[in-house]
Amino acid sequence: MKNLYSLALCFLAATAVSFARAAVSGTWKVDDLSLGLLERLLPGLVFGAAMALTAWRYLAALRSAGTATLTPALLGGVLLVHLAAAAALPLTSNDLFSNLAYGRITLLGGNPYLLGPAALPTEDPFAHLVGQRWRDTPIVYGPIAATLAALPARLGHVGRSLLAFKAMLLALSLTSVLIAYRFSRRLPPERATYAFLLFGLSPLLIWEVSAQAHNDGLMVLALCGFVGAALAGEEWAALVCLAAALYSKFAVAPLLLLYVWVVARRSPVRAVLMLIAVAAIGALLFAPYWQGFATLRGPGAALGADAIRTNRSFADLFYWCAKPLGASAQLWSYRLTYGAGIVLLIGLGIRALRQTRTATDVIHHGLLIFLVYDLVAAPYFQPWYLTWLLPLALAHPDHRWQQLVARYTALSTVQYILPIDPVLPVALNLVILRDLRALQWEGTTKSVAYPSLH
Repeated sequence: MKNLYSLALCFLAATAVSFARAAVSGTWKVDDLSLGLLERLLPGLVFGAAMALTAWRYLAALRSAGTATLTPALLGGVLLVHLAAAAALPLTSNDLFSNLAYGRITLLGGNPYLLGPAALPTEDPFAHLVGQRWRDTPIVYGPIAATLAALPARLGHVGRSLLAFKAMLLALSLTSVLIAYRFSRRLPPERATYAFLLFGLSPLLIWEVSAQAHNDGLMVLALCGFVGAALAGEEWAALVCLAAALYSKFAVAPLLLLYVWVVARRSPVRAVLMLIAVAAIGALLFAPYWQGFATLRGPGAALGADAIRTNRSFADLFYWCAKPLGASAQLWSYRLTYGAGIVLLIGLGIRALRQTRTATDVIHHGLLIFLVYDLVAAPYFQPWYLTWLLPLALAHPDHRWQQLVARYTALSTVQYILPIDPVLPVALNLVILRDLRALQWEGTTKSVAYPSLH
């Protein structure tokens, strides 16, 4: 419990920094600010130190998990840590305001899949809070995320909408923790506490979803439902959860295809029916927004190669290194790194199709694909993408892979101490790639008994 108190205090400190930053800058906005060196440096150092301490205490809690019992009191302590972070204002991301702007577009009768925040009236306060880089970008998320963003916009006031959006994402995060607790209680005792703390106490989940209100919380919640249903043999429930994840963020598509492939090995007809069901769910969810294939312009841009969108990645590093050689060399460096990443993911996908036969295999290969995407293939990477790993790590049968995810997600928060992009993120990726290589790119996909899940 000492680790829980320490984590709660760290997140309270981070929350205080977010309020101090807003007071000094005079705005809730994070992007496009002109602050002095001291105004930038001091909050950054305090926040970075707090996040480094959360990573240390988190890993310490996992090391002592073998001596702890998974109890309702432990669950309550974890929930309190989330609540300690929940009051934070936007600090490390401006995405919350983009989401509210998309919701505002919907409320005013526009289509966020065709229009960016710049389409809002000039005097609209929601538009002013969106970063310049994203003002012309239509929404890149699925229709569930778009609908969620429209709900708080109905309040018509930035402050009230911000609170409502944060409350919704906090509720999603806490629900995910409750599902993870229920799942972990069904695991063998020697695995239960570690699995639960790996997920529920993750500083990444707490900060990026409970505190910064990233809509990745939708995908995380749906994936938590998926792993429980899939390992319990509840195929249709698992499929509905994957569909919910897909239409929140399209990044889950490889996992969906792997799961349907497993079903197809046993029943091709059922697999076809599942694909039809997923398509029908998508048609219903997209119906309010659909205006031809131009509706997919935003999501398509997120999947396609766009050299102006690089961040915290190998593509970003090579693009930066090629700058002295001119714009043409930068473009080619981007295309080569992006293409190499796509080829690598396709290779992993083919390998996964050949080896995947059970729900446990789906979890393992899905985790590997997400890992490689985050480490190598994503040209535009943000730390909250790593929250996608947590539900799969929760249910992974190999403790070594759980430890790898714990280290990766914990160390990702340390980047905030010195946000030297892309050098520091790439250095971290090299450390994790070394660890991944130590697992020989194999892990274990053997069948593991989950007797109480059936």
